[in-house]
Amino acid sequence: MDARASEDAAFTMLHEASVGKDISNRYNSLTLPEQQQVLSSMRAVQSGMMAQFGNIELYDNDKDGILDDARARVVDKNSNVLSRDVYNPVGARPQAQGEAGHAEKSQQSNGKPNDDGAGKNNTRAGESETSPRLPSQSDINRDPFLRQADNMLRTASRGGDIYRQFSRLDPQSAAEMTHAMQVVQMSKSDVYGNVELVDSDKNGILDDVRVHGANNRGPATFDAFKTPSDQQAARVERNTVDGAARAGQIILEEGLRGIGRDGRGPSAGDRIQRRMGQEAVRNSNRILRDILGGGR
Repeated sequence: MDARASEDAAFTMLHEASVGKDISNRYNSLTLPEQQQVLSSMRAVQSGMMAQFGNIELYDNDKDGILDDARARVVDKNSNVLSRDVYNPVGARPQAQGEAGHAEKSQQSNGKPNDDGAGKNNTRAGESETSPRLPSQSDINRDPFLRQADNMLRTASRGGDIYRQFSRLDPQSAAEMTHAMQVVQMSKSDVYGNVELVDSDKNGILDDVRVHGANNRGPATFDAFKTPSDQQAARVERNTVDGAARAGQIILEEGLRGIGRDGRGPSAGDRIQRRMGQEAVRNSNRILRDILGGGR
């Protein structure tokens, strides 16, 4: 495995582990030399991207360069921080000649000792198992993924629409971006406290974004995640409102036009009826076009 492939594999596994996904199959499918190479790459990538991957603990208990265990601190739907096991080596080690002692080491790793052999309930100095350090603004600025989450939250908090930007992500990246947005929001709750990130079906992917603010009528909630169906409904509503306004305009115009005609030509009522019929047909066509998805 060349260095680029090793870094790509390391980045993929760190991404998955950071959101609580199990990486056992990916890592255990590698040969022993590849496992050593990828673990080294994982440590290097993690050290350079602590804002994104600082919630992961990688354990090499016997210092042989092969991963023995991994855990990730993740935020659940209720904003609780959980410690999740994301790697299990038992029964999955690749076989190699002279591989004596691996089975014994795998069984010992069930006890999940830390690098110091003191048990994995101990965390790094000054860090709580249930309270990981949230990224600072400088951390966010250095990390492209967190920076993108910050930018989308900023757009949403100001009433902008982020659906198109978010919808370009593949499902895995969408789940990771949802998690990144939750983390950034927790880190900057004073700035993004008015943003509500909605995951209606609890699949870890953003479904809607609501922004709580105010308009000239008082408190209001704005949609910052306008799906195609939302946009279609807005067009139909807009055409309906425009049609009602147009009807009022027709009545006013024909009423004024009737002044001074001395009874010549069609009456004002006939003219209003004819124009209202024409306008109703045009407006119905616009609404039907929008319902069928052809509106612009």
